[in-house]
Amino acid sequence: MQKSTKIKIIISVVSAFLLWNLISPCVYLITLANSYKNASHFYVGTLVRPGDCIVGAVIIITVAIMLVALNLVIWLYDKIFKH
Repeated sequence: MQKSTKIKIIISVVSAFLLWNLISPCVYLITLANSYKNASHFYVGTLVRPGDCIVGAVIIITVAIMLVALNLVIWLYDKIFKH
């Protein structure tokens, strides 16, 4: 196996680990926003706001998409940039 392929596999494993760890906070924020929408009286006096939860979830999803795109560019670099 070539050295560059080993590096690509290591980057892919790290990316998969990061994506797996981004799922939980995103699901939590969406669940919290839904819970606030359905029973907002439980959150009176707290810092929980549904808008902030949704913005946080969108940021996490954006980071995840960028991570996947970066991983694809790394794997397809030779085909994309070197004709």
